[in-house]
Amino acid sequence: MRALIFKKWPLSRIQMRCFDSKKIFLHLQVAVAIILPNAGSAGCAMDEPKVPQIVASSEAENLFRVGSVHYSRGEYEFAVKRFEKLLEAGGENKTLATGRFYLAESLVALGKYEKASQHLTKFIKENPNHQRVHQAQYRLGEIALHTGDTKSAARHLQIFLQANPDHPLLEYTIPYLADVELKEGKLDSAQKLFQLSLAKFPQGVLADESRIGLARVLEKTESENEAARFYRMLIHRPDSGRVADSLLQLGKMHFRRQEYDRAIDYLSQFRSKFENNDLIHPVLFWLGRIEFESGNFSGAEEYFLVGLKKKPNPKTKTALRYELTRSLAKQNQFPAALMHLEQVLRESLDSDWGDDASLLEIQIFQNTSQFDETLTRCDAF
Repeated sequence: MRALIFKKWPLSRIQMRCFDSKKIFLHLQVAVAIILPNAGSAGCAMDEPKVPQIVASSEAENLFRVGSVHYSRGEYEFAVKRFEKLLEAGGENKTLATGRFYLAESLVALGKYEKASQHLTKFIKENPNHQRVHQAQYRLGEIALHTGDTKSAARHLQIFLQANPDHPLLEYTIPYLADVELKEGKLDSAQKLFQLSLAKFPQGVLADESRIGLARVLEKTESENEAARFYRMLIHRPDSGRVADSLLQLGKMHFRRQEYDRAIDYLSQFRSKFENNDLIHPVLFWLGRIEFESGNFSGAEEYFLVGLKKKPNPKTKTALRYELTRSLAKQNQFPAALMHLEQVLRESLDSDWGDDASLLEIQIFQNTSQFDETLTRCDAF
């Protein structure tokens, strides 16, 4: 998955979250019986917004209720202050526990994931029977995914899945786990989880994420025809957010099959629709490779140069420059080829490109344009 849907769960009601077909909101019961409109975030406010006067039986209860009002309004910074004071003041254990949970949720909404994780971990440890424990496990898994800690994410999400086989949040949990398994190379497990996700939530928020994930698994397990079916399905779903990825994958797939006309068709569709998409760099790379394999070395050179001008990431930049070197050498433009090759060598000190670039340099010096055509990275992207 390119980007996980990280649920911040802002409340419009203090007492509970609602559930509809598009969004999942946990039923987080707060001990305030006041319904307030969602006033948005007040993160930039200098003074604490006013809240309705609340009669409470203790300082802890008052702090909890005022913090809950701020939380429900999206005033997370002020919610954090109140819940932190609640933990400092002490009081009835259940109030403190629930306050810690909401403190963590507020910190998540503010993007303070490390501190939120610490509070959620302590919440689970100190309150193993609390009604929000499973939700805390889910949130820890989501935070871990968001911060790139896939092992922790898998652990927390597995706990949540096993404890809640019918929970609405499985709409997110199952594809999240599938994505982790795919990244870890556990293709059988990933395939089963993606298929389970689509079986349980065929119209869910992450259904198309599961479709493209399943397509990638199938591609890796040499089931390219079935993978192509899912990619083609996605390019006809403009609201999926996965059209660009699918066009690129189909272009690569047909390149590998040496079906260059079909590859050009998909990659050209990408360029006409997504010129400013971050995936434009690999698209230009593959278009250049098609021209190179077709013997149009000047055409290949043009694609690689355009790709370099669009400021790609370091890995893509090295790949584009390496292929540019090959294209220039094929046109007997050896000084320019060597200039770019020297940059490849400098850029590839910490990568596995160095050996290939060194061999190419030797071959250019030894025999001008007669160099080994197998020295290319078809699997670079």
